[in-house]
Amino acid sequence: MKALVACSDDAVAEIVDKALGPGCSRARARTADEAWRLFESAPPDLILIDLGEEGLAFCRRVRGHQARGLTPVIFATSEKALEHKVEAFAAGADHVLVNPFPAAELKLWTQALLRRARYREEEGGVLRAGDFAMDPRNRTVRAGDAVIRDLTAKEFELLYELVRLRPKPLSRSYILSNLWGKVLRDNTVEVHIRNIRKKLGPASKRVATVTGSGYRFE
Repeated sequence: MKALVACSDDAVAEIVDKALGPGCSRARARTADEAWRLFESAPPDLILIDLGEEGLAFCRRVRGHQARGLTPVIFATSEKALEHKVEAFAAGADHVLVNPFPAAELKLWTQALLRRARYREEEGGVLRAGDFAMDPRNRTVRAGDAVIRDLTAKEFELLYELVRLRPKPLSRSYILSNLWGKVLRDNTVEVHIRNIRKKLGPASKRVATVTGSGYRFE
């Protein structure tokens, strides 16, 4: 496993080293520009970011990458206020840890996110539902003759989960805990569903609202 540690704080970097252990190779970047160069030259399996506002911008840039936008990202912050966590999740973080955090917690989240990434890779590829297909390798969706390429990483991941588990409805709490790792007190899920429907065009009717249960793919 390869990890990219985008972190300017030596104390946090030490915790990361302890959590990842000797079986993981890692590259350290102290700035967002340096982190981006490493991200492009040596694609990591996992990214940990602790660079404040600069880190948010880097995370958004990672999520916009066409080929590697689904790389698992753990965000570290010294801010305990909910709005700072919301910002990190909105930027595309898979999980947010508040400094100081125990190495054991980081290790657990690292293992969980890598399992999810491996599962998606083993599923391999293309996920089909009739004339609807999703390819996680290049983050494209084909609905009939239409090809949709502009879903964000989180929108793609949410739609992928809906298609994978169809026709089971997914609750808001399930979506947040599995895709964001938190239960947030805002309309994060609703906004992502609305954006997905808008981008799918005529196929948007397949993303249905199930009253009292959440959302499902039909």
